Amino acid sequence: MQIPVKQFDQFIDDKILERGYSYFKNGHIISFEEISAGLYESIVQGEQVYTVNFTIKNDVIVDYECSCPYDLGPVCKHIAASILYLQKDELGLKQNKRKSKSQKVIKKRKTVEDQVNILLDKINIDELKKYIANVCKENTSFRKLFISNFAYLDEKESTKLYANQIKAIIYSVSGKYGFVDWSGMNFIDKSVSKLLGTAIMHKEEGRFKSSMFIAFAVIEELFDLIGEADDSGGGIYSNISLAFDLLYELTDEDLPEDIKSELYKYCITNFKKQRFIDWEWHVEILNVASRLINSEKEANEILNIIDNEKKDEHNGKHLIMIKYNLILKLHGKKEAEKIINENINVPDFRIIAIEDAISNENYEKAAALAIQGIKNDEKLPGLVLDWYEWLLKISMLQNESEKIIEYAKKLLIDSYRDTPKYYQILKDNVAEEKWKDFIYNVIDEVKKEKYSEFYLASKIYIYEKDWNRLMGLIKENISLRNLEDFEQYLSKDFSFELAELYEEEIMQFLKNHADRNHYKEACRYMRRMVKLGARAKVDKMIDELKVKYKQRRALLEEMSMV
Repeated sequence: MQIPVKQFDQFIDDKILERGYSYFKNGHIISFEEISAGLYESIVQGEQVYTVNFTIKNDVIVDYECSCPYDLGPVCKHIAASILYLQKDELGLKQNKRKSKSQKVIKKRKTVEDQVNILLDKINIDELKKYIANVCKENTSFRKLFISNFAYLDEKESTKLYANQIKAIIYSVSGKYGFVDWSGMNFIDKSVSKLLGTAIMHKEEGRFKSSMFIAFAVIEELFDLIGEADDSGGGIYSNISLAFDLLYELTDEDLPEDIKSELYKYCITNFKKQRFIDWEWHVEILNVASRLINSEKEANEILNIIDNEKKDEHNGKHLIMIKYNLILKLHGKKEAEKIINENINVPDFRIIAIEDAISNENYEKAAALAIQGIKNDEKLPGLVLDWYEWLLKISMLQNESEKIIEYAKKLLIDSYRDTPKYYQILKDNVAEEKWKDFIYNVIDEVKKEKYSEFYLASKIYIYEKDWNRLMGLIKENISLRNLEDFEQYLSKDFSFELAELYEEEIMQFLKNHADRNHYKEACRYMRRMVKLGARAKVDKMIDELKVKYKQRRALLEEMSMV
């Protein structure tokens, strides 16, 4: 989730935001620094000292992480506190000041990167070498990072060198019986991610062998960790997948023959050994090998493997696609088309056939293939919509207005994706004088399915800027969530009505719920009423609630902050 800096409060859970504000207000931000342009780091004092990092591009927080163990949502209170600190001047926020050296550093304009570069320009090389050597002796994490970054200069560099680093990381957090708990797995995840970052850097700078060795080590060591760790956070799977992505990227490079040969051998050997059987990586590793073939001999080796491999519904279509790409590369399009025709009911091959027909301007054939796909995959609604999407593309290429309207209407009603696109296509193709009747008739057609009607109708009313109909729709489908979601469109013309509806729903909400979390939610909606200009109404409602629920102490406390 990306977070716009100026609207961050709309993207962070209210409870988390409240806790983050408390941390900010009470001076829990020990330090806050701009490491380099757009990259920030803060140190936050919680139950322990945690580090928060986030990156800002074009006033949007595009990446963020905290070293705390919180995993119940995308943003923790430490991140929220740090964002509040960043925006404190903009929002006029004040905190209980703590006099410390670290807070004096905060006010400096130079980024950490600037400070480091100034020092590097002044430090004597021999002095710097001595310093790095001493830090490597004293700091295990820095030593491992230093070695992994510069291991390519070591003649003995190998997969084993990086594998031993990962083994040491795993061993350092393993329990008495070798099992790694959630906290330990979190440490492994972050450590291996850094190592993969080094591998990516090596690839980008042309050190392909180093990049390959790291990818091999990550795949091997983390695969062996499956079942021996609490990977509820998905760290093992995601890092192995990233390592495979790196191998794919290497196949796109102009690799020296020795590296290409070693990578090919690794892939073929592990496929034959069925190292990753029952995992998607089993087929992926063969696919990597197929992208490295240098000769017909190697191609035939892979083709023989595919022909002899047992195929099931999970791996079959992927193996056939590898075969198709190999034959296309070796023998050309005509031979490859035989595989397409033999496997036309496999969606990926049907798409290739449709694309080929379109490129040859054989629109009749392309449409026939899509229509056959609809019949063939009638039990798979999502796939059926894909084939309708192809029919829409084909009709648009031929400027067939009636078919464009037919298919765009079908997709507008049945698909919840790309709604604005289908709406605009229809508007561009329906005669202007017929448009209003047409689009409102579409809403009438979907009235049998209540949710579908509400979703589509609300979107259409917004596109048409028909606020009266939208307000009527909200009244028919009243809920606090709907009021909040559509308030931005209706507040200008219907602020009084919205406040009235909020009041009714809040009263009913409090009748049905009696705990602090729900009280906080009710008070959040009261604040929305205040923003609508209904301060007096809110005050009156609070007075009534104080009498009605005088025994609900938590509610009284929460309402005192509205």
